[in-house]
Amino acid sequence: MKSLLAISMRVAAEGMHAEVRDCIAHDWWSFLGCALPDCMPLLLPNNVVMARRLLDELKPCGLVLTGGNDIGASIERDESESLALSWMMARNHPVIGICRGMQFMVQQLGGVLSPVSQDLHIGMNHALRVFEGRPLPHLLPSQQVNSYHAWQAIPDEASPLKVWAVSAVDGAIEAVYAHDMKLLGIMWHPEREQSFKSFDQALFASHFRRSNE
Repeated sequence: MKSLLAISMRVAAEGMHAEVRDCIAHDWWSFLGCALPDCMPLLLPNNVVMARRLLDELKPCGLVLTGGNDIGASIERDESESLALSWMMARNHPVIGICRGMQFMVQQLGGVLSPVSQDLHIGMNHALRVFEGRPLPHLLPSQQVNSYHAWQAIPDEASPLKVWAVSAVDGAIEAVYAHDMKLLGIMWHPEREQSFKSFDQALFASHFRRSNE
């Protein structure tokens, strides 16, 4: 039986019918199918009661906090993701945060958000500068990543999250991790690449392989 992997969703309003919806980009199905073929995605509703039921009854082995929505734009999403992150951390299950997901993870653990240059980080690509001894450093030197964010997430000095990659252009924080807690955050969107990058797939596969450790 395949392992269940919880996937958070963005909140979107469909104006014609005055509906608020949970949704996820179709790109995620293609990327997860390539990077984690042995995992079965489990969508996490932005309803804290239903999210708790899903987590407690189905017991997923990991969590992807996806992008979209500014923090605070949807209280329902913030509450659902806070619950899911705490649930995973209590069981030492691996978590990856993507863009907003990394920002949310950092903020939940005492960090802050700081603006970055939109000319350098909105719809742009840039190289990474990776610090030694971090996750998969042999795959990352000089890698180009996409960028769709106006804020960087800065971990608190006392936070277990440590910086492991920054933008080679302006030094903005691009990735954080807490090895013992199985937490990983990246500011780029691996699912938005036209051809999925091998290092993104390896990053996901390596991190979620730890679900059985």
